[in-house]
Amino acid sequence: MQNKNHSFLGAVGLCFLVLITGFGIGIVFAILQSVTKLNLDAKIITAIGNSASFGLAIWIGLKISEKEYSEVLRLNPFKPLEALSFAITAIGFSFLLSEVDNLFSMLVPKPDFIINLFQGLFDGENIFLSVILLSVVAPITEELMFRGVILDRLLKYFSVTSSFLISSLLFGLIHLNPWQFIGSSILGIYMAWVVYKTNSIWNSILIHAVFNGIPLIVLHGLQLEIPGFSAPIAGKIQVLQPLWLDLLGLLITCFGLSLTFFLFRNRNEKIA
Repeated sequence: MQNKNHSFLGAVGLCFLVLITGFGIGIVFAILQSVTKLNLDAKIITAIGNSASFGLAIWIGLKISEKEYSEVLRLNPFKPLEALSFAITAIGFSFLLSEVDNLFSMLVPKPDFIINLFQGLFDGENIFLSVILLSVVAPITEELMFRGVILDRLLKYFSVTSSFLISSLLFGLIHLNPWQFIGSSILGIYMAWVVYKTNSIWNSILIHAVFNGIPLIVLHGLQLEIPGFSAPIAGKIQVLQPLWLDLLGLLITCFGLSLTFFLFRNRNEKIA
């Protein structure tokens, strides 16, 4: 029981370290910009804060682990066809979990600063920085932390199911707002399962990158402003997505998962 407590508290402690470090870096940049008239894009500051805060926590987590870094982080190669099935599923999840967010937002409306934060990340200004932050920096740092260091730590003393749930709930909580908690937690469980089954962190990094990148592709690549998904939020009234997008998301998710299970079955048959 004591080992379980230490494992859980250690995971929570790493999350607190990320938050405290990120908050401190934000304050430093705020002071620098005020004193020196430095005018950095908010996305650059976010990327630096994310990299530094998660990097420190990952480094500490690896230092206190008794395993090789590559084993903790599961830095094993991925299988291309399996990775394709995960990417397809991530596209479907991007549509479906967006609607989950919409439904929750109808019950608990987003405050203005949250709306501005989301729209700032997906606006058309410095789109290259948005891509780097959302589909490169965040997937790498957050996956190495939650599906690498934290999941490995929890699996030592908790069941597989409990480890998936705890790591995913912490992943949802670290976003610091209830409007991302449900979707992030659901996605986290899926990514934990994928990493555990394939023993490769690259798969969850891919899933995370695709999931975050789909709204950018739809809005700025395809130039489609879909209400409830990629269209800017207007006013205080939360709108739902078109039914066709929900059905498309469900279809893509089912197809992706079916392909994954088919490939996993072939993998098991070859091993046997």
